[in-house]
Amino acid sequence: MTRLGSVAALLLPAVLYGVAACKGQGKSSTGGSGENRRAVAVRVPGPDSGVPDPDPEIVVLSRIAVKTIDPSEEPAIELYPRELAQQLGRALGQSGFFASIGDGVPDGHRPRPATLEITISYEFLDGVNGDGGDKSARGQRKRQPTAVIAIESELIWDDGGKDPAPGENILVERRLSADERKRAGSLLAVHVAQAMVQVGRGLVAKERIRVGGVEALGRALDDSDVDMALWSLDLIGYRKELALFDQVVGNLGSEQHMVRDRSLTALVAMGDPRAVDALAKEASFDDREFLPSVIEAIIALGGSDAREYLEFVASGHPDEDIKERAREGLERLTRRGQK
Repeated sequence: MTRLGSVAALLLPAVLYGVAACKGQGKSSTGGSGENRRAVAVRVPGPDSGVPDPDPEIVVLSRIAVKTIDPSEEPAIELYPRELAQQLGRALGQSGFFASIGDGVPDGHRPRPATLEITISYEFLDGVNGDGGDKSARGQRKRQPTAVIAIESELIWDDGGKDPAPGENILVERRLSADERKRAGSLLAVHVAQAMVQVGRGLVAKERIRVGGVEALGRALDDSDVDMALWSLDLIGYRKELALFDQVVGNLGSEQHMVRDRSLTALVAMGDPRAVDALAKEASFDDREFLPSVIEAIIALGGSDAREYLEFVASGHPDEDIKERAREGLERLTRRGQK
C-alpha cells in the first residue's frame, strides 16, 4: 500500500454522499460517453467527546462525496460507496480532529466547515512480461493478474479558503490467482474498504500536524514518512514559519528529491533573504540535476545576494546551459528593478 485535501452552515443537517460507480470511458446506448451514478445520504457521526483537542479550530464535515470509476472494459463492480462513506465518516468523527455539522462543535473550538471528496478507481492488469506465471506460446512469461486500486481524497474548505487542507492518496496492488480473478469483485470490495481505513488514518495524522502548531510541524519535518514531511513543508511555506527556517534549510540535503524540491518551494514562500546564502552554500556545482532548481529559487528570492550568486554561476560554471540559466536570471532581476 502506497501513498499517492460559515458558521451559519452549522445549522444545516449533516449528510454524507456516496456516489456510486460511473463508467469513466463507458459508452451509452446512443454511442456517446455515459455515466451511471446514484447518490445516497447518511449522517456523519460527531467526534468522541472524550478526545480533547486543544486547538481552537476543528474541521466540520458538511459532506463526504464518494465516487467510484469503473474501467470501461470490465463489468461494473459494486464497491458500496454508502457504506464506505459511513465507515470513513465514523472514523474521522471519533478521532477528535473532525466533527459533524449536525452534532455541533466542542466548546472552545472554532468550526471550519469543509467538504471531503473521495474518488476510487481500479483496474485489472493482465498480460505478458511479468515476473510470474506460465510462458506463452512466444516464450514470454505471462504476468500474474493484478488488481490496482487508487483512492484519492481532497478536503475542500467551504469558506473558499486557499490555505492547505489535508488530503490522502492510497495506491494498492494485489496479485490474484486464477481462482481469485474469477471472484475479483468480492475481493476488490474488501481491499477498497481496508484502503479507506488507511485514508482515514492519513487524514487524521495530517490534521493533527495542521492544528498542532510549530512543534508539530517541526516533528513532521523529520518524519520517516515522506508524505508527512511534504505536508509539513506545505504548511510551513504557506504560514511563513520562520522559526523553522534552519530546519527547512537542513532538509535541502535530504536524499528524497521530493523533500529537497518542496524545501526549496517552502524557502521561496517564506521569503527570508537568508535563504539565498543558505541555498548558495547547499548547492553543489557538480549536482547538475538540483542546481537549476536552486537557481530558480534564488531568482525568485531576489536581492543583492541573489545577483552576486548568479553572476558567480554565469561566469564560472563549466556547463553552458546552467550558465545561460544564470544569465537569464540576472536579466529577470534587472527587469524587476533589482540591481
